[in-house]
Amino acid sequence: MEIQFDLADKPFNLDYTLGCGQVFRWFRSKEWWYGIIGKTIVRVRQASDRLIIQSFPENKETKLVFSEYFGLGENLKEILSRIDKDGEIHNAIQKYNGLRIIRQDPWECLISFICATNTNISNIQRMIQNICQRYGNEIFYKRKKYYSFPTPDILAKAKIEDIQKCGLGYRAKYIISVSNKIASNPTLLEELEQHDYHAAKNSLVGKELGNKTFKGVGAKVADCILLFSLNKTIAFPIDIWIIRTIIEHYSHLYDVGFISRIKEKVYTKKGSISIKEYNLLQKRMVEYFGEFSGYAQEYLYLHTRNKVLS
Repeated sequence: MEIQFDLADKPFNLDYTLGCGQVFRWFRSKEWWYGIIGKTIVRVRQASDRLIIQSFPENKETKLVFSEYFGLGENLKEILSRIDKDGEIHNAIQKYNGLRIIRQDPWECLISFICATNTNISNIQRMIQNICQRYGNEIFYKRKKYYSFPTPDILAKAKIEDIQKCGLGYRAKYIISVSNKIASNPTLLEELEQHDYHAAKNSLVGKELGNKTFKGVGAKVADCILLFSLNKTIAFPIDIWIIRTIIEHYSHLYDVGFISRIKEKVYTKKGSISIKEYNLLQKRMVEYFGEFSGYAQEYLYLHTRNKVLS
């Protein structure tokens, strides 16, 4: 089944959108990107002002699913105009115009970003691929084998020694814990979308009877889940690339002493930032960029990362 979207009046860049670190189960081969959305095998490419998507198996609702997944219903021109507030974000927008925030499945996003803690993208992709191969269902397309993302009840039944074979390390116990949580309440993540950002985040990082509700989910992981799967565009995840950006371009938004302490931690590697410091870093950036802070975060993240790594 082939579907095409007219992008003539929609800024969209497939490479930036799939390659910016918000999703981990897509790979590029020549002009095509290959991935799985739910149980659907997808290959997609951009040809000038057209987005061409081929999928298997066929599904009459597929076009709507793809439109929502790639954020094609968002008025990106308006969003970018609202966050275009200074030279640094302006340069990022000019260079990476068309990057859109993907609307992922919340369950897959939750597990993916628990895997994403304290490691690099290659390791994240490897861990997720191992989980899918070991616990997902096989799907064959054009004589090639793909794997669906395992359901919560499947991972909840996994033995920790078996799931550790996926290369998860300390994350294995978190995966089993949150899988049990979702298996017992399958709509829990989707229900968070009905709450405002702060209430939804508190649910993800909070505690019940003294125990963390979602083990392995701290402030940054929660912000990633909220931004990339639950439509909380105000969420502004803070990582090392964003901290670098803040130090170099947005330090004027903070107290001099505070920025000095953050700079020492980052550049001398004398410890990680505290949750209090995380919250203050985020608070000022959200106050500055507003309700679409998450878009500013993605553009600044990609811009800073690529400048440093190039």
